[in-house]
Amino acid sequence: MIAREFSIVIPTYNRPAQIASALDAIAALRFPRERFEVIVVDDGGKETLDGHVASVRSSINLTLLRQKNRGPGTARNNGVRAASGRHVVFTDDDCVFAEDYLQQMQASVASWPTSMLGGRTINALPANLYSATSQLIVDIVYRFYNPAPERATFFTTSNMVIPTQLYRQIGGFDEMFFRAASEDRELCDRWRRAQLGMRFVPDAVVYHAHHLTLSSFCKQHFNYGRGAWTYHRRRAERGTGRLSEDVRLHARMLALLQEPLAATPAARRLPVCGALGLWQVANAAGFFSEALLRTVRPAQARSDGSESEAAR
Repeated sequence: MIAREFSIVIPTYNRPAQIASALDAIAALRFPRERFEVIVVDDGGKETLDGHVASVRSSINLTLLRQKNRGPGTARNNGVRAASGRHVVFTDDDCVFAEDYLQQMQASVASWPTSMLGGRTINALPANLYSATSQLIVDIVYRFYNPAPERATFFTTSNMVIPTQLYRQIGGFDEMFFRAASEDRELCDRWRRAQLGMRFVPDAVVYHAHHLTLSSFCKQHFNYGRGAWTYHRRRAERGTGRLSEDVRLHARMLALLQEPLAATPAARRLPVCGALGLWQVANAAGFFSEALLRTVRPAQARSDGSESEAAR
């Protein structure tokens, strides 16, 4: 029997159309079916997903799990508990793999079998100002944290591959991060603290189709700010620093923005700059809101699943 190389784990919450599209793309991957499996974890959505995944069950090895609404970190951990692949692939339900994605990652795994690998994410909704700006923010962050493929220090969960055994050994995602916010930063920090390697694989591409409005863009980055506070608190508890890396990132912001803004059409630059300003305001508001909440109501402010999903 051929051992499975990859277990693709996808958390999802109330987005049946998106998970169906993600699975259709996985079914089209140019990679032997017996060498990978897919584990979808329904994070307590309102409707069952059986009908939405039925069309691909015959073409890929698919497991559908369901949990109470506990957030994507818990969902990913539950998915890995059921995984049989040597490496786990994390992505989101609104992401679509390029057809050669697993081939690209397989080549990298052969060269760096014990490293965390991260690929490149491309915005699939270029006409959407807020989706494009969110991707620009990710690109800026990657330029800062991953100045060269062999010197990578941060990957998002939309495009991340980890040796399954090592993932389990370090404890997986911290489930205190109930929202989809900063749990990837915390995992990468803990991975580096364990002196484990990281490598950027730009040819392993995922297309991200996250439709955003002004309201959802601000809410997203407000929650990122809240997650950042929890992340820095975790780092302070471990003695791995606090805030210094964010200060360095923002100090270099103008330099990091020059190239991507120059590549932005002239008519789009001012709106993008405005959206970037909103990002900064929303992120800071979320950070200080969480700090205040934890100070005033520490017992009620746990991000442990007692909080409603509507707050995401």
